[in-house]
Amino acid sequence: AGNKFITFKAIQSQGIRVSLVEWVKFIATALVSLAPNILVFKTIVKLGNATDIFVFIGFICGFWLGTMSNYLLNVKLVFAHSDN
Repeated sequence: AGNKFITFKAIQSQGIRVSLVEWVKFIATALVSLAPNILVFKTIVKLGNATDIFVFIGFICGFWLGTMSNYLLNVKLVFAHSDN
């Protein structure tokens, strides 16, 4: 929020409140995206009896799913442009 507020003059005209609301939405979507990340990781590790390769595969799959869900949530909820 701070970097965006300092960098972009259009945001400065909207005020810090708009940036703060956007930041709260960003943190909320990150926390929501953490759930599929951990769920996929733990499921793959458990299915693979916690062997090294399954920990690695679980990490990659969980990271990928968490990143994709975070991106999609941010596009739809945080950084969506309103037509006002």
